[in-house]
Amino acid sequence: MLRTKAWLEREVSSFLLPQLAAGRGGKTLMSLFFEDRSAGAYRRAAEAVQRGNATPQQREMNDRAAKQAGRMGNDARAAQKGELKK
Repeated sequence: MLRTKAWLEREVSSFLLPQLAAGRGGKTLMSLFFEDRSAGAYRRAAEAVQRGNATPQQREMNDRAAKQAGRMGNDARAAQKGELKK
């Protein structure tokens, strides 16, 4: 089924406006559909795990990072043990 540009703009903006009004971001359309996988996001997840107030997504993200070698994995494992340093 072919969609016109006007249809897409109307449908997307009708979806995005409530998200923006509720304060749930909306910086980009991709941020609504794809998880942030930047190094900063992994660090925020590790800090939240250490504090004990991680969301389920942050906990999953930290668990994924803990299986990796390198600094990100070390930080994730340290957060799980409560030993993460700033």
